[in-house]
Amino acid sequence: AWKKMWEELSDLGWLPRWLIAVTWAAPLLRWVSCRTFGVHQYGNSGSGKTALAKFALSAWGNPNLLASSLNRTEISITEVFKHVTDLPVLYDEKQVSTVDPSQLIYAIGTETPRARGAKLGGLRQDGLPWKTVWRTTGEEPLIGADLGGQTNRVLQIAGEALSRRDAERIYPFIEQNFGHAGYRYLDHLAGIVNNPERLNLMQKLYAGLREEITAKGKGLEAHLPFVATVALGHIIAAKNLMGCAFDYARAQAVSDAIEAWQAATPSEPDEFAE
Repeated sequence: AWKKMWEELSDLGWLPRWLIAVTWAAPLLRWVSCRTFGVHQYGNSGSGKTALAKFALSAWGNPNLLASSLNRTEISITEVFKHVTDLPVLYDEKQVSTVDPSQLIYAIGTETPRARGAKLGGLRQDGLPWKTVWRTTGEEPLIGADLGGQTNRVLQIAGEALSRRDAERIYPFIEQNFGHAGYRYLDHLAGIVNNPERLNLMQKLYAGLREEITAKGKGLEAHLPFVATVALGHIIAAKNLMGCAFDYARAQAVSDAIEAWQAATPSEPDEFAE
């Protein structure tokens, strides 16, 4: 049932398809040497932002339990990484945020827990390093020109991905259907990364995707590894979970990556620091 819904939502256009594909990127980061990054989708209320983000998260478990609010302290932003790494996280509804966007971006993007004073002196790390692709949604942009180079760490995309009708049918669906697709994806990925020959082929595919996206599209260079990693996850999931032909999955993944790369580029990039 989850795969059927995934297919129906993906058929609605490149944006919902790409925003779902983002969920497959997090477990790939360390294997393609890509750093942690964020994806922020914003738009009018009722445009399906939260519904789509929760559907993507439902691949891994109950999204109503896994999603977090941005109505929290700065220190608590990274508490989730004491328990989770190499999986996506969702912080919903930017407009209720009590955390400054720059604090959010840097706290997660450092991939390292905050150092704390030890009882006997010196410093200790409060947890282990992490890798993730973090998602936020809201009615407002997360990044403006005043945040400078932080735009290099976040793919920010405006747009209505779903109609209200499509969004409303997602909520009751994910209450009953969650947690299976992610397990199967990781099971397949384990077979790749534990086999040096297959891992090498996957890394070559990633390099090829970067070259193809660069040749056909245009965007901020800092975002290229992010969209290429999403494209790689798209191909692996579409081929091995949906049964799509490799060539079809690759062509679609590259096309969507180019759309996302351009859509995430600031309209006036000269305002942002490199």
